[in-house]
Amino acid sequence: MNKYTTCKYCIMHSGIPGITIDKDGVCSDCNDFVEEQKVNNETAAVEYTKKMEELFEKVKSEKHVYDAIVLFSGGKDSTELVNIAKNRYGLSILGFGMQLPIGKPQAVTNMDEVAKRIGFDLMKMSIPLDTYKRYMKFALMNSDKYDLGENIGCAACSFIFRWYAYRLAIEMNIPIILDGRDKWQNGGFLFESGAEIKEKALKGEKVFSRLHDLAQDALGTTKGLMGYDIEYFKDKNFPSFIAPFTFMDYNTMDSLKTIDELGLNKNDFETMYTNCDGVYLFDYITLKRFDCTSYHKGYAHGLRNKIPTLTQLKTDESGNDDSFMLTREQTMTVLDEYKKALFYMAEHSIDSAALTDEVIDEIIKLTPFSLKLYGEKGARMLVKRFTFMKEYADFFDINLLDIKEDE
Repeated sequence: MNKYTTCKYCIMHSGIPGITIDKDGVCSDCNDFVEEQKVNNETAAVEYTKKMEELFEKVKSEKHVYDAIVLFSGGKDSTELVNIAKNRYGLSILGFGMQLPIGKPQAVTNMDEVAKRIGFDLMKMSIPLDTYKRYMKFALMNSDKYDLGENIGCAACSFIFRWYAYRLAIEMNIPIILDGRDKWQNGGFLFESGAEIKEKALKGEKVFSRLHDLAQDALGTTKGLMGYDIEYFKDKNFPSFIAPFTFMDYNTMDSLKTIDELGLNKNDFETMYTNCDGVYLFDYITLKRFDCTSYHKGYAHGLRNKIPTLTQLKTDESGNDDSFMLTREQTMTVLDEYKKALFYMAEHSIDSAALTDEVIDEIIKLTPFSLKLYGEKGARMLVKRFTFMKEYADFFDINLLDIKEDE
């Protein structure tokens, strides 16, 4: 990252979209964070929680097919969210999940098991394979034309999930959508009323911004579930979009307790079994273009708020499941080693078939601090997961070496 100026407090640098470094060496995100701390965030969180609970009570007193759609991935956080929505707040919920081509089978199994044990309706949707490939390849190769920044891979993929659910809520007049993102994933509170979203949409601001433009250009149509036509929606009610864990007092350990109480295996909900492995391809492209990962802003947010992020990758398979805070310097080291590993694997066209023990040894030599952090078993496990970079590049018909580094 030598060609950029790096913030003296976090890991953000001047090459990341939307980031500037001031004369004192502090990034715009850190300066925004300082300003936000002048406001009583605890008071704001309480106010948002109260506002949400009042909305819940109002909605329950009305006649709707469902009170809320809960975006349900089959992971820890969304499992806790459906539990809270149904059992704490008594909402009539529809769990909404996507079966995407790069999704994990265990996540789908988790959806079914959780829905059965908590007791709520579950809808799972999929997208035609050819449509998905065409859309995602276009998104990954043309994101710069839409100013969608470093998180384009995950943003484009999750857009399908969120927009399908949002369209469904509009069509069925379901007044709320609940999203399981937390503070570090979102970077701030997320509570948008349906009336506010609709008002902005009628003025030309699309629900999910320029992702709608990207989808239209990728697929060449405004029709179908991926399409967007405000004339069709303008006389309908828009749902409120809320991510409760961005302002509620929430700890991921709460979800593990709930999973245990449901009689399910907590290991089945670990990140490695539920999170998409497309992130390695997405990170490679972003590292080439902006010299940062897809979740750089999230990792920086974690540093500012003392939320462990990278150490959550540690699982019982690595011999240690304790999450703890890394320093700024340690975080930068881990991410730099990650970059070296991905670039080496891309240059040598390493997929799972080419990954011998000797090749793993060569890659691990590039990551001495990560080896110490995750242990040899954990480090080897991560290298094996990195092979999905090449496999998903082939899946989307992308040549990794055609992705050029930013000059």
